[in-house]
Amino acid sequence: MEKLPVVVAIPTRNEAENIATTVRSVIDHFAHVVVVDSDSTDDTRALAEAEGAEVLPYTWDGGYPKKKQWCLEHVHPEIDWVFFLDGDETPSPQLLAEIRHLFDPPPGHTLRPAAFDIPL
Repeated sequence: MEKLPVVVAIPTRNEAENIATTVRSVIDHFAHVVVVDSDSTDDTRALAEAEGAEVLPYTWDGGYPKKKQWCLEHVHPEIDWVFFLDGDETPSPQLLAEIRHLFDPPPGHTLRPAAFDIPL
C-alpha cells in the first residue's frame, strides 16, 4: 500500500500505555509519523521509536495551541498535510479509508490542499 503524503503528529506526555497501539495504527498509511513528546517520565519515547515513529522532544509550558503550532512549523514543514492524533487515539478503518479517498481524485482532477472536517 502506498503511503499518503501526510505527516501524523502525535503530541504526547506519559502515553506509554497507549503509544505503541497508536503508532501501529498509522505507520503503514502515512509518509511520516512523528511523536512530539513533552518530557515523558515513562517509556513513551522508546516505545514510539520501536514502532517506527520519529520522536521529537518538546518542553511544554501547558499551552496546547502553542505546542500544536510548534508541530506545524517544525514537523516536516515541507509536507502540506498534517493529521493530529492524541497519544491514545487510533483511527478506525473507515476513517483511514476516507482519508485515502481524499488523495485519490477522479480521473482528470487534481488534488488541491484544503481543510476537511470528517464527522465521527
